[in-house]
Amino acid sequence: MMLLQPLLLLGSLLSHSQAARPLMLSTPQHAVASDTNAISQSINLDPDPFPEEDKTYTKYEHYPPYCSTPQEMEKRAIPPLDTNIQTQLVHVTALIRHGSRTPFSGAPSYKCWNGYWESLDTGVWNCDLLTYMSPPATTKEKGKEVDEHGNLLDEEPDFLFEKRYDALLSKQTNGGGSIESGNILNGTCQMGQLLARGYEQELSNGKHLRQAYFYDGDKTADEHAAADPRMRLWDLTNDDNSIPSHASTIGDPTKEMFQEPNLKYRADDEQRTLMSGQVLLRGLFGPELAATGDDETAVIKLHTADYTVDVLT
Repeated sequence: MMLLQPLLLLGSLLSHSQAARPLMLSTPQHAVASDTNAISQSINLDPDPFPEEDKTYTKYEHYPPYCSTPQEMEKRAIPPLDTNIQTQLVHVTALIRHGSRTPFSGAPSYKCWNGYWESLDTGVWNCDLLTYMSPPATTKEKGKEVDEHGNLLDEEPDFLFEKRYDALLSKQTNGGGSIESGNILNGTCQMGQLLARGYEQELSNGKHLRQAYFYDGDKTADEHAAADPRMRLWDLTNDDNSIPSHASTIGDPTKEMFQEPNLKYRADDEQRTLMSGQVLLRGLFGPELAATGDDETAVIKLHTADYTVDVLT
């Protein structure tokens, strides 16, 4: 989950822009209808009080692409206020589900669909979306870096590591050909990791939040919620040279928009949720993050905990 001063909270909760299809069961439809009628008659209820609704589940023969497509994401937006009441938004808590991911277990799981592990589309998972990590930086004069008030400055990373799930991959002969194997998902993907489609989904989610709560004048279309002054967390048209790179409607104007206390980012300690939050924040604060300059690294604090005891998991 994720929080936005938005307070951003990222975990396994379902959001309006990441809704999946209903659970797909393999129970025959006639059996479902028969059991439902028997239960209804035994307690003297109307056998079907809502006959116009289709209450049957859909069983797909093969694994369906159920996650939000880019075309679906483009149609979504946070709606504007539909009342004339005099009010002002002062805080947003955004609960966001992770984006599209790889399977979180290997064979023989996912038996609901025919040929799942035999198909190259679902049985071999290779990922181009990489994870980058940074070690703590060191300075030649440790403890000497301070700001104008004498406070110690956070050390910025010197370099990045590119994390790859390819250490167990090998070429093997199989019927005259060669295949890559080794990891549980038979490729370079981590179990349950964020996919490229999930990246695009969360980037769109971040842009939806920006359109709803950041006002940038002419660049904000009329149908976006932030066109209403009551919905603005940040007004980017109010120039103030005393503020680093923005003008605020709420929050601490001496801090960047993506710094605490203006933002709190909370996530459980899973790759798919951590990266989903990072990508969403890129969509939300993209121009501000890019404006930090070549000699400065934008740092956003991430709050997490042990996965086995975290309340988000």
